[in-house]
Amino acid sequence: MKKAAFFDIDGTILDEHNFIPRSTIEGIHRLQENGNYAFLCTGRARAFVKDPVLLDIGFDGIISGCGTMVEFHDEVVFYKKLERGLIEKTLAFLKENQVSVIMEGRYRLFADDADFEGDPFLERLRSELGEGLLPITGSEADWEASKFSCSMERADSELVKQGLAGDYELLVHDIPVMEIVPKGHSKGTGMARACERLGGIRMRLGTA
Repeated sequence: MKKAAFFDIDGTILDEHNFIPRSTIEGIHRLQENGNYAFLCTGRARAFVKDPVLLDIGFDGIISGCGTMVEFHDEVVFYKKLERGLIEKTLAFLKENQVSVIMEGRYRLFADDADFEGDPFLERLRSELGEGLLPITGSEADWEASKFSCSMERADSELVKQGLAGDYELLVHDIPVMEIVPKGHSKGTGMARACERLGGIRMRLGTA
C-alpha cells in the first residue's frame, strides 16, 4: 500500500544552518522511488515557500500555512482565505495591543517596517521575497491572507490570546512568537485533506 510522508521545513528539511543535507534529498527520493508520496508540511504560508533548492527536491505536494493551503502536484486541493472583514478586525486589534504582525498569504507577505525596526528576520524576508513582501499600511488593495505571525515582546500576551481565541487557533512559541491560524485548521487537517485527495491512503509523519 502506498504511503504519504510529510516533512516540515525548519529544523527538518533545513538544518540549524538553513542547509539541506544531501542525505535528506536522497532519502526523500528513495521514498518516492518505492512508490510513496512525499509532501512538504509547513507553518510557512505559501508565499514564503520559494527556495528553489527546496522546491527542486520534487515533492509531490505542499501543505502550507499550518494547513490553510494544500497542493498536490499542480492542483490546489484546498485554500482557506481569510475574509476581508476578519483581516481588518484582526489587524486593528493587534496594532492596538502593540503586537508586531506579519500577515501571510498565498502570494505575498505583509509587514510594516516600523513594527520590526532592527529585527533581522524582516531583512531575511525582504532578501528572500523581494517584491513578495509588502507593507501592511498602504497596500490595502493587495491584502490577501490565510494566517498571521506576530512578535509578542511588547504585548500583554494573555490579553491578546483572549481577544483572538474566538476566531483562531493560536500556536505560541518560546521566543515570544505566536502564529494565528483560522479556527479548525492545522497541519493535521492539511495532512488529512491531502490523504483524502490521494484516496484515503495511510499517512506517516516523517523526519529527515
